[in-house]
Amino acid sequence: MEHPISEDTLQLLFQASNSSNLEKSLEILIQNAKSDSGRLELASKRILPAVLNIVQSLAQASHHHHHNQTFSLCFKLLINLCAGEAANQVSFIELNGVAVVWSVLRSEAGSLGPDHRLVRWGLQVLANVSLGGKQHQRAIWEELYPIGFASLARVGTKEICDPLCMVIYTCCDGNPEWFKKLSSDDGWPVVAEIVRTASSGKLVVCCSVIWGCVVSVFKL
Repeated sequence: MEHPISEDTLQLLFQASNSSNLEKSLEILIQNAKSDSGRLELASKRILPAVLNIVQSLAQASHHHHHNQTFSLCFKLLINLCAGEAANQVSFIELNGVAVVWSVLRSEAGSLGPDHRLVRWGLQVLANVSLGGKQHQRAIWEELYPIGFASLARVGTKEICDPLCMVIYTCCDGNPEWFKKLSSDDGWPVVAEIVRTASSGKLVVCCSVIWGCVVSVFKL
């Protein structure tokens, strides 16, 4: 691997999980992060920065798709870490986590494979982070609007559009002027792709999510 994961990062995860295997460590920490107390403890151990470091290292490495299993586990852990835990949500933004996650999603959304689970989990990370407040929403919006949102919507499946619409709705709910942008020339391609998915019969709730659904936290 051209950009190996640092030994310090690995040791931090191994100590927190009492394991000496990366994937096993991530699996253990995913379970630990399912509870409020577990998320808080892992926040104090700086687990989220370590996970973002892994994602960034693997995203920069050659043969990106060889690491999909590790990406999947990292995204699942990030979903749980950011499920209502303010310290982790803040760390995610401060460490430029939106750009880190988007670098993986951009590659995956453009792939020809039929399995886009990694995109769904990455969007669920962003959905949980977006609930942290206006600063979090602005970081996501500025990184992904409009080109990123449009490319993700173009995947054209309910599994992708549901969390995508939750991200868009949460951002716009906190910043009403962004709702207006969705009907502008820049925003219309995003809405058009979502409507196309809905009209294909693949989607039941997507449009209602954009225009006013109850937002819930993703957990695994």
